[in-house]
Amino acid sequence: MQQLYLTPDEKKALADWLASDETAENAMAFAQLQGYLFALICAPEPLDVEVWVKQAVGDDLSLLSQDHLFALMALHNEMSEQVFDTGFQLPDYFKGAHSLSPQMLVQSEAQLWSLGFAQGAKEYTTALLKSDELPEEFATTFSFAYHCLAFLAEPDKLAASATKQGHELAQYCHHMLTLMADFSLGFAELVEAAALASGFFQDDDWQDN
Repeated sequence: MQQLYLTPDEKKALADWLASDETAENAMAFAQLQGYLFALICAPEPLDVEVWVKQAVGDDLSLLSQDHLFALMALHNEMSEQVFDTGFQLPDYFKGAHSLSPQMLVQSEAQLWSLGFAQGAKEYTTALLKSDELPEEFATTFSFAYHCLAFLAEPDKLAASATKQGHELAQYCHHMLTLMADFSLGFAELVEAAALASGFFQDDDWQDN
C-alpha cells in the first residue's frame, strides 16, 4: 500500500484485524477507532502517535506490523483532511442509525463511534470548560456539542437524558443523531475557538500546531 488513503477493502481488512485474535481483547472496534481519531484530530494539542496507536490496539504493540501501522496512519490522514479541508461527514452507518430503535441503536456502530469520540475528547473538553476565561454562552454551546457527539457513549444514561430534555427516548435519539451531523462538521472550529478564548493557546501557538 502506497496511497495516503485506505480503499474500502483495506478499511475492511483493518476492521477485521482489530476484531481478530491477533489484537488485544480491549482493542478498539473500527467504528470506535473512527470516533476516537476524530476527537484527537479536533484536539487543541496533538497526541503522540505511539500513545494513540497503543490506545487503538489495546496497549500491545508487539504484533503491530508495518502494514497495520501504515493503515492506522492512513486512516488518521484521511480523516484529518476531511476535518480541515474537504468537510467532515459522519460514516455511512449513521444514515441507517435514524431508523433503529433505541435498543438497537445502543448496539450499533454509531454507539461505538460515540464511545470512541468520548474517549478521545473528554479530557480536553473538560479542561477547556473549566477555564474562567471562556464566555458562559460559548461554554454552553461547546458543552452541548460535546455531549451531543458523545450522547451514545453511555447507553445506561440515555433514558434519563431524554427525560431531562422532555422527550420520549426514540424522539430524543433521533433529534441528537440529526444534530450530530452539524456538530461533527464544525467541532474542530469550536475546539479552536474554545482554546483561544480560554487562553489555552495564543493565536500564534495554535497556528504552530
